[in-house]
Amino acid sequence: MGILNCASFQSQWRGYEYYQAKKAVITHRISDTQVFGVVAGTEGNQYQVHLDVAHPRKCTCNCPHADGKRINCKHQVALYFTLFPQEAILWKDDVDSQEDRALLQQEQELNNLLHAIHAMKKSELEALVLEMMSSGPEWQYRRLVDRVLYDWQRR
Repeated sequence: MGILNCASFQSQWRGYEYYQAKKAVITHRISDTQVFGVVAGTEGNQYQVHLDVAHPRKCTCNCPHADGKRINCKHQVALYFTLFPQEAILWKDDVDSQEDRALLQQEQELNNLLHAIHAMKKSELEALVLEMMSSGPEWQYRRLVDRVLYDWQRR
């Protein structure tokens, strides 16, 4: 299990942003897998980070999120990406491709939905809309009523 696997996606994303902004500096190398560094926080604080790539749960950071806990924070991720810049590229490419796949899936679902709606009889579509209005949240009902009445009055 690596540093990224032990960090939340939010910590990964913020750590990547810190890395991109060059907020992480390696101050001392212990070995190929252990370093000490300083990472600048968003409010000008400097956080002391010990990174142990071989043992991710042994990493430390004195930020409020990770201090005294066995979690990997954004500062540790930023220092990790500074130590292994190629990993930052691979991580970002993976995130981008996941987003691309999600967008393609969403587009396909929308196309399938539109196809199904066009294939429905008017009575089936009316029944579906009425069912959704009666079983959905109040805001959804209000939004549909306002939209339908507005369009109807404009005719």
